[in-house]
Formats: sequence, structure tokens, C-alpha cells
Amino acid sequence: MNTLPSTTEIQRILAVYGYTAGIDYAERTRAYVDLLLRWNRKVALTTVTEPQEVVKFHFGESLFGMITAEVQNGRLADLGSGAGFPGAPIAMAKPVVKVTLVESNGKKAAFLNEVRRELRLENLTVHHGRAEE
Repeated sequence: MNTLPSTTEIQRILAVYGYTAGIDYAERTRAYVDLLLRWNRKVALTTVTEPQEVVKFHFGESLFGMITAEVQNGRLADLGSGAGFPGAPIAMAKPVVKVTLVESNGKKAAFLNEVRRELRLENLTVHHGRAEE
């Protein structure tokens, strides 16, 4: 398995997307990438398996979307969340935003609940079910 990026490298990668990550965000991102890649061995969460690429394409693009959409506060629903993108990185970046990840696949929902627990994301809720429910 490839080496996880350092927190400094994560900060550098995310800066390219216009997001200034503090050390706490970079550490949480590193923990998320580690968890994602470990779970990905048994549950198909992502085809992107190079740790730096996970930071770029999953976190960087999620945060770029947050910045572009000017997400400030309120509520956000991520429908068909899969591995938690873009909702979880936004919840990490904006604790005032209440984020609900909606995922119908039970294994993916279990992963998302583990992310919520491991990263202590109090503003994140996982709904195992379909959006129309």
C-alpha cells in the first residue's frame, strides 16, 4: 500500500483547490484517507487508491465545490453519498453546517458511520436508506 501523505503535504494539495487547511483538518483528512483505503479492500468505496490522489480528487474537489457554492451555514444533504464525498469533507470544514449523508448501500452506510465516529463529526448524520424515504 502507498504511504499516506503528511499533514503538510495534505495542506499543500488542498491549497491548490483554494482551501487553506489547518493542522486539525489535515490530520482528520489523513485519518479519513487511512480509514477509506482500509475499508476499500473489502467494500468497493472508490477506484482511486493512491493516497495523494484521494486527497486531490475526493477532498480537493469537494472543498472546491464548497468554496464555489459559498457554503456558509445551514443544512446540506449528500444524496447517494458512497464514500462520503462531497458531504463529509464539507462537514469537516464547516462545523456550523448540518450535513446528512444519504446512502442506500448498507456497507457504505456502515463505513460512513465509522467516519462520523472516528473523526468525531457531531454535525454529520448518516441516513441508511433512499433519498425518497
